[in-house]
Amino acid sequence: MTINVDELQPGRIYWAEQLDGNELVLVQISDVFGAEREYWSVARFGTDQHFAIEDFRFCEELAQPDQGDFVAPPISRRYRVAA
Repeated sequence: MTINVDELQPGRIYWAEQLDGNELVLVQISDVFGAEREYWSVARFGTDQHFAIEDFRFCEELAQPDQGDFVAPPISRRYRVAA
């Protein structure tokens, strides 16, 4: 399954294949260079590098967690920040 580039959303995480390689990597669509689609880039996790969207084939979007299901763990008193 391949995701059309027009369907990508900034901030979302995808499994993608860099066209000059053959491994699947986790990437995030970044709008750090501007909010307009022409400025979006692909950020690879574990690096500080940004790539052109055209350099990847996007295979699958990672499901976004439902924020209603998130429960933060309690903060331990011994790690409380001093005022």
